[in-house]
Amino acid sequence: LEAYFFDGGGQRSTPDNSYKTDGYKQLNLGVRHNFKLHGVPASFRFRVLNVFNAYDWNVNQAGQWSPRSPITWLTNLALDF
Repeated sequence: LEAYFFDGGGQRSTPDNSYKTDGYKQLNLGVRHNFKLHGVPASFRFRVLNVFNAYDWNVNQAGQWSPRSPITWLTNLALDF
């Protein structure tokens, strides 16, 4: 079981730092289960990123804005041959 909580402050978004984006909070949750599949070690992982679908903007060094990723569901199956 995994949980990750991020509480981010706003980002300065203009060359003169006169505007700052709002802060945001993001919660990521996940679970992993290790097992054997026909005698082969395996791992299944399920994660949900941005559980509450927090909306905010990323601002890069050049001042370009892009939206943060919305809620994302991830699954992964790994086999160890």
